[in-house]
Amino acid sequence: MQSSAAGSFVLSPKSGRAIWSHGVLMHFKAVGEGVGGRFWLAEVSAAKGSGPPMHVHSNEDELWYVLGGEVSFFIGDDVATVGPGSVVCGPRDVPHTYKVESPTARLFGLATPAGFEHFFRESSRPAETLTVPPQMSSPDMASVDAELGRLGTRIVGPLPAGAPRGAGRLEARIEALLRRGCTQTPTY
Repeated sequence: MQSSAAGSFVLSPKSGRAIWSHGVLMHFKAVGEGVGGRFWLAEVSAAKGSGPPMHVHSNEDELWYVLGGEVSFFIGDDVATVGPGSVVCGPRDVPHTYKVESPTARLFGLATPAGFEHFFRESSRPAETLTVPPQMSSPDMASVDAELGRLGTRIVGPLPAGAPRGAGRLEARIEALLRRGCTQTPTY
């Protein structure tokens, strides 16, 4: 349903554009074109071991909200393994990635400002179902690097093997993450 207020909208659970991109299902709920370029938002479903290589955005801050499963986030030198209800911020100019540790995971990914969603949309195919995609072929990394560079993002390392044994939960790492640039904390 589209609202009469500029930029407002309501989507049903299955509405939005669903794509299979780099081994994950991305179900876009908002993209820059529909919200004045302010952000993009997607529900992501991924299998164990999934995650992008370590990368740095020069334009966007990213925020993840874990809906289900367990995910390790690598932000700068910090590692946090988190579960449902956890929120993690990956600020621009700080290397970051995530890796699914449970059999599957679901999370909301948001980036602000919008723009980087074009990378996913250009390097994907329409999802045939709202499920994690079957095994997909590896992309041509020279093309991926060129497109990332055009969008102000660069790969700085591989996807880490996993969270080191004893990696702290998010609550134990908040101070370090805040020092790295995520200065907004919720107030209740």
